[in-house]
Amino acid sequence: MVIYRILADSVMWFHWFWIALMLGGIFFSINHPWYVPFHGLIIATTITGQILFLGCPLVALESALRRKYDPSVSYTGSFTCHYLNEWFGIVVSPQVMVVILLVISLIYLAIMIAHHIRR
Repeated sequence: MVIYRILADSVMWFHWFWIALMLGGIFFSINHPWYVPFHGLIIATTITGQILFLGCPLVALESALRRKYDPSVSYTGSFTCHYLNEWFGIVVSPQVMVVILLVISLIYLAIMIAHHIRR
């Protein structure tokens, strides 16, 4: 059914939006201190989801929806690794994605500390 493809695509675009919030939030937080707690919530939600679900719940949801539409287009593993490879031919390991998430978290922590010190 086409509805499953539409739902899977919606989850995929939401996932890209979430990643943009995580990455863009670093730069936005530097100049807009009011955004720091929101960015922290995004990072905390991401890390908590990874730990509780042993991976990203959005990947599981998208894959389940894609399997309902067409079992041959489903994937497992890292969302970013999958789409970077599929769309651009760039091969990145899931371990690199974990390191990037850790770096984003550490940068956020540094921004949070810097904003706290400025007060």
